[in-house]
Amino acid sequence: NFILCIMEDHEGNIWMGSRGNGLIKYSKNSFISFDFEQIINDNMVRRFYQDRQGDLWFGLAGTGIVQYDGTNFTPYHMADFPGISNVRGFAEIGPDLMLLASINGLYHFYKESIREVSELYGLLPGQYTDLLVDGDTIWLSSINNGMSFITNGHSTTFNRQSGHLQSNILNSISKDSKGNIWVCANDGIGKSSDGSFRWYNVEDGLSYPIVLHMTEDKLGRYWFASYLGGINILEGEKFSYLTKEDGLSSDNIYSITTDKK
Repeated sequence: NFILCIMEDHEGNIWMGSRGNGLIKYSKNSFISFDFEQIINDNMVRRFYQDRQGDLWFGLAGTGIVQYDGTNFTPYHMADFPGISNVRGFAEIGPDLMLLASINGLYHFYKESIREVSELYGLLPGQYTDLLVDGDTIWLSSINNGMSFITNGHSTTFNRQSGHLQSNILNSISKDSKGNIWVCANDGIGKSSDGSFRWYNVEDGLSYPIVLHMTEDKLGRYWFASYLGGINILEGEKFSYLTKEDGLSSDNIYSITTDKK
């Protein structure tokens, strides 16, 4: 009953990760369930990623990651690969080289070997919640030190202490069609545009300060998944809402996506 993350793959299938009931695939008007307890002893799926080959990667809450090639599931357990529990972000950054952002730090995963690389990029070890690759720049969100970006091997961090953000507890990071970078935080929403920051919180019209995820629709409106606040929709500078009173099954929305249709 609890969907933690949702994404559409290159083929148009919708994948949903649940809190305790494994993985769900929606395809051709039917649902298929996969029991990850049988694969990696964990049914809490926190994050998805599809690589250039079309393989899907799944981050589990407590045990590791799973690769799916369309036929077979290959588990990588934290007992063999320390640090890869609670992976919240994946990105291909080279041949056979995956960058993993996890609550335990930042890792290179290369041909079934793993190493922590925060120091390599000039970062303090962090508790990372998401990552985004934008050309030659890697953006990271964390729950203890705001957001960072890495360009040409050098990193810069924005947080409350630097005066850029109103919260250091960030839940996700996204890029919109105009090139703006958005962060969803425990105290509102941050927008980075050409080096300047705009922050939205309850005083600006949010229904609740804890925001977990966002998506942009084809009309340029922004939809935000809020914990306890339902769905917030930003059009221009004005917010509107969808809550249980409007027909949602819950006001706790963990993830949101726009499909190709």
